[in-house]
Amino acid sequence: MSPFKVLGYVVEPKTLILVNEWAISRDPKSWKDLEEFIPERFDHSSVDFKGQQFEFFFLFSAGRRMCPGIYMGTTMVELGLANLLYCFNWKSPEGMTEEDINMEETIGALSISIY
Repeated sequence: MSPFKVLGYVVEPKTLILVNEWAISRDPKSWKDLEEFIPERFDHSSVDFKGQQFEFFFLFSAGRRMCPGIYMGTTMVELGLANLLYCFNWKSPEGMTEEDINMEETIGALSISIY
């Protein structure tokens, strides 16, 4: 193997290259109001979460190294959500409005606030 250039940078053979998925997924040129939780932005979008839209995000990675459990993972989330919606009657607690819900992100695997 010989060195090659990528975007003007010389890459030596056997160089480990890491992709900054966090930065790619939060590029302000690709997303309007990227820090806002707006799931409707994907309603009529052709963005593919399965690793085919390299300019947007790599939710399950991409290519040969993509997550082998992508279909099981998405199916399990859909099944779990469907069961929750089917089995329970959902409503906000008395006197609570949408503005009262804390959607702030925090560091850690799980964050629970009990008032």
